[in-house]
Amino acid sequence: MIEQLIQDISYTRISLSEALLRAKYISYKIKNETFNEWLKKELEGYDFVDKNLPQYRKIISPSWIVVLDSWGNKQNLKIQLPDSFGKEVLDTISYHRVIESISIVERQIESFNENYGTLTLPEGIIEMFRKLYKPQLDPQGGEVISTYREVNKLQYIDILEQTKNKLIDILIELSTEFPEIINEKNMKEEDKAKIQNIITNNIYGSNNPLNIAAGDVVNQTVNSNFGKVQEDELKTLGVSSDEVEELRGITKIVEREEKTSKVKSWLSSVSASVAARGLYEGIPRIIEIANNFM
Repeated sequence: MIEQLIQDISYTRISLSEALLRAKYISYKIKNETFNEWLKKELEGYDFVDKNLPQYRKIISPSWIVVLDSWGNKQNLKIQLPDSFGKEVLDTISYHRVIESISIVERQIESFNENYGTLTLPEGIIEMFRKLYKPQLDPQGGEVISTYREVNKLQYIDILEQTKNKLIDILIELSTEFPEIINEKNMKEEDKAKIQNIITNNIYGSNNPLNIAAGDVVNQTVNSNFGKVQEDELKTLGVSSDEVEELRGITKIVEREEKTSKVKSWLSSVSASVAARGLYEGIPRIIEIANNFM
């Protein structure tokens, strides 16, 4: 079965989406959660804040503002922020996280009329740059009316190619090391560990973000206790007392998916609020603190 799937992918007999779907059966047979999660996310899409978003899905994508002057003329200006904004904000402006499912990525490639395309940035980002460029534009009667990022069609194609190559590499190694893997009912613990390393190394590289212990995937953990230290720091970063209390309540939610969803909503609202008051420098740290509770 693995050999047939490898041939079908290599000779482009099936789409990448179909290949990933068929690989889910192999994931089920080897009972490997990392492989299963990767396949699921490639088929259904990633969360924007996914800490384990593969590097090949982060593409260089410069951001631009569109400025309207007092005479009605429009001008596109590339956004260049100072280092004081911090690595996370700078990365957000310079890189695009392609979180869509593989099938959507395939359709996006088909929709490109030329080698480059544009993606509109959300209203919260527009407001942030209105505040940032206001002192520079006010004397000229100018205003930021929109923001967008530029994406390269070849980078989207590269995402497909890298995903395909990673899948093929995993399947080849599994087939080579465990030719009878699909038929084995009782897999040894050392085999599970070897399978885990094959999968994580191919998806994330040798410096992958996961710790491997006896075949189980253990995400790196952080201190998830919300205490006075976090409360005081958030307030110094411009987060209001009501917003801090709201986050405190969210962190007490037991169900992980619900808590993650509410933290994301809280983060979106607070980031926009802080940015509207010109406190951009603190946004990366607010994001870092909030991520601890997802």
